[in-house]
Amino acid sequence: MTQAPYPSIGQVFPTKPEPSDLRKQYEHLRKAAITVNRSRGQYIRQVKERDVLIDQLQEEISSYANDAKLDYQERAQLLGILTKYRGVFSSLEKAGDEMVEGINEYQKGPGTFQGARPIQRLLAACYAFMRAWKAAKDIHDIQQIEAGV
Repeated sequence: MTQAPYPSIGQVFPTKPEPSDLRKQYEHLRKAAITVNRSRGQYIRQVKERDVLIDQLQEEISSYANDAKLDYQERAQLLGILTKYRGVFSSLEKAGDEMVEGINEYQKGPGTFQGARPIQRLLAACYAFMRAWKAAKDIHDIQQIEAGV
């Protein structure tokens, strides 16, 4: 075997290889190229599958985020409405309790030296109920105005 002018080249690439060695090397390189091409194709397929999966997951996350955003906005609106009505509900409850007590006292009948006290208590409870009812209506009208109705 003749060596190349540079020792490192001659060891790797003989200047005049034997035909059988060439054939073996060719077959070896061909098999390696086929394997590399197959591996490359499999890798490309896996990358495409991964990209499709990533796109699907991003769509799901985006959809979930939008749903959560709507839920959060709806909860915030509901909380705002409930906050506005909290005082009204407590006033209505108080007025209802006063009405029940006034009616019970009125049904007992007049006691000694009570005079018109049971009726006054019942009327006061009715006025308190009317004020609470009007406040609830005012809140409802404000919400309609804000909503553009």
